[in-house]
Amino acid sequence: MTKPSHDNASKYTVLNLKKNLDSILAANTLFTNDVKAFKFFEFVVRSLTRIITDELKLIKTEKSSSGVQMLPELLDSVWEDVISPILGWFRAWKLTLLGFEKKKKYSTIVEFRKLRCKLRRTFKLFHKFYYGIIEFLVTNNDISRQIPEKLLRLLNLKRFVGFSNAENIDDDNVAILVIILHQCLLILGKLHFQQSYLETIKTTASYEKSVRYLKYAVLVLPAYGTSYHELASIEFCSKNFHRAIYLLLRGTLTRIPNLKSNKEFHSFFSNKKDKRRLLFNVKLQEVLDNEKDDLTAGLLKLQYYFLALFGYYFQRENWFREEDPNILFNGVEIVHMRRHLFLAIEKDLNAIDIVFDSVIILMGGFELMLKGSSGKIVAINYVSLRDLKSEHIMYLEFCFDYFTEVINAKVRKCWRQEMDKFQYLAIIRIIECWIKSNQPVLQFAHRNKAFCFQLAEFVNDIISLYPNEPQLFSNFKPQRNYFFEEDILLKEFCCVKFVLSDFDDSLIFKNNNKDIINQISGFVGPEYLRDKNSENMLRLRCVMNASNRFLLKNRCGIRWNKISGKYMINNDPVES
Repeated sequence: MTKPSHDNASKYTVLNLKKNLDSILAANTLFTNDVKAFKFFEFVVRSLTRIITDELKLIKTEKSSSGVQMLPELLDSVWEDVISPILGWFRAWKLTLLGFEKKKKYSTIVEFRKLRCKLRRTFKLFHKFYYGIIEFLVTNNDISRQIPEKLLRLLNLKRFVGFSNAENIDDDNVAILVIILHQCLLILGKLHFQQSYLETIKTTASYEKSVRYLKYAVLVLPAYGTSYHELASIEFCSKNFHRAIYLLLRGTLTRIPNLKSNKEFHSFFSNKKDKRRLLFNVKLQEVLDNEKDDLTAGLLKLQYYFLALFGYYFQRENWFREEDPNILFNGVEIVHMRRHLFLAIEKDLNAIDIVFDSVIILMGGFELMLKGSSGKIVAINYVSLRDLKSEHIMYLEFCFDYFTEVINAKVRKCWRQEMDKFQYLAIIRIIECWIKSNQPVLQFAHRNKAFCFQLAEFVNDIISLYPNEPQLFSNFKPQRNYFFEEDILLKEFCCVKFVLSDFDDSLIFKNNNKDIINQISGFVGPEYLRDKNSENMLRLRCVMNASNRFLLKNRCGIRWNKISGKYMINNDPVES
């Protein structure tokens, strides 16, 4: 008789565990006889740990082991078929108790205490399982070139320094190990999220630990959109719609996009009956009705007014009143909302992070407009400005109105006063990288007089501020030793062709650079690390170089004046 393959044997084991688990949950054994239930859970963890560690041991002796190759699929199956049903049982219990409390049948304090006690015991068991896989993986395999050493330190893993006793592994298996590490971090984030959600009854849950693990997952594999989707789900639970939409968009526009992110993003803006959309509409009305002019009100306007206007330009037919396309579904004139949004940008609200996310959302929105809800790949550099439809042009007009306002009201006025914040100059960097990555956007930008004017004025400002800094006016891309914060945030973002390319990063990507993983992940050593002021001066060199290249071919009559050494702006009509 033929022996079953590793793959089939593992699947068979999970199927058997699932059958037994289903009967335990159906019989409410976790409620009536938790000793029996937890013995079974412990058996599940022991069985799965043995399967996974046995396969991981083969990495050192087998090249491209089929058992190792199937581990990511196995981990997915464990989450879907074993852990999710258990958490679903706890959710049903919580909903039942909330129903009793709502009807005031009896006090549920004691029952909630029982729920928390059983949940925490379950959580610890499965948390230890996934953490144990990570510990076994990094202790027995040298992945120091793929995973930053400091990240392992943040995870409280002991054997990280140099991996001096770890053996080298075959290159074919390295990718699988990184995927496994990513999956474990992702599921740990999901576990912490479910624990916080299920334990919280009347107060707002705290999801800090969940967010921490999910951010580590993004750092390990930024190309996977799944981590962004899980982060978006947390933000929706906290009713942070602006941040949630940003994260859904990131999950949709990575190198390996998450299909759920794409579906939920389009549903929010295209489906008037989407549950999250309906809740957003209620919150938007609350912001509109709030007559206060304090910091909180201003921050909410920046987020909610922006999303309403984005929805209007992104999926226009689903956001205006049928009787008048210039009025939003809630009766507010588009002109009125735009004016108040731009006024909020002008105010010193200490909200550059919100503006930063909005800029990214606008870029991604245009990409998704061209792709449609199906997510079909579009060769954007083969699309010309003349190929765009009227709704695309209207959308780009809003984008560049927003960019122009941000450059004028935020960047030009604030970047020197707030040198500790990277976002001001990073915004111009990212906009310029987006423009040069997209032919129709480049053609539109060259003809947008207000945008070209503000960019030229910004360059003139820098010339006046630093007349004796020749490096700022070099025609060559500046060099650096590590990625800046915006580079790390936008790794694998397809709207800028997966990487910001306005620096000469040959020093980072040179041959035999053993420190490369730290330099591109935000864990740079003190020998390379610059202070915030020095980083911003490098950004400024980058922005000046890219701005001059862009303005060289503008169609708005903006020209370089050799006598004054600045750009001159006239009122000539835009060239066709």
